[in-house]
Amino acid sequence: MYLVRGDLDTARQYLAQAFLIAVRRADAHREAKVRRRIAALRVHQGRHDEAVRQLRKALAIFDGMGDDHCAAYTRALLGRALMERGEVAASRRTLLDAIDVGHRLGDRSVEGQAAQYLGELYLSTGSVDNARRTLERAARVWHQAGNDSAAADCRRLLVGSEAGAAAG
Repeated sequence: MYLVRGDLDTARQYLAQAFLIAVRRADAHREAKVRRRIAALRVHQGRHDEAVRQLRKALAIFDGMGDDHCAAYTRALLGRALMERGEVAASRRTLLDAIDVGHRLGDRSVEGQAAQYLGELYLSTGSVDNARRTLERAARVWHQAGNDSAAADCRRLLVGSEAGAAAG
């Protein structure tokens, strides 16, 4: 909750405590979930290398357990972190994997998040047509998930991309 609110110092403190508890209890699944949240904190801080390291460790745990659901959320965030590091091809592959798994599992939240990140990736590379298609999909999926705020964010990105294309 502190991370969502932008209170990064408090989020860091609680995440450190949660990580220690997970390790002490030898709860690998909880450890991987906490690693994913720590990575989200690192992304907010602009510490993308650290985020990628945490996400890869979390992904190895989820994949090892056969937890496709949690792995898909981890892949979505990993795609975002890779995008921030400028690793376009790796980000695209990772986000497409997350979209596919989210769709297969019927989890509209992870599908919408990964599609939104992929749309942002396409925008950042100037691939406006791909961005438009992907952001339209993300907005539809977010709407299906009942997250109208995220759907509206995608539509704002679409409007911005169309305005940029018209000006370019």
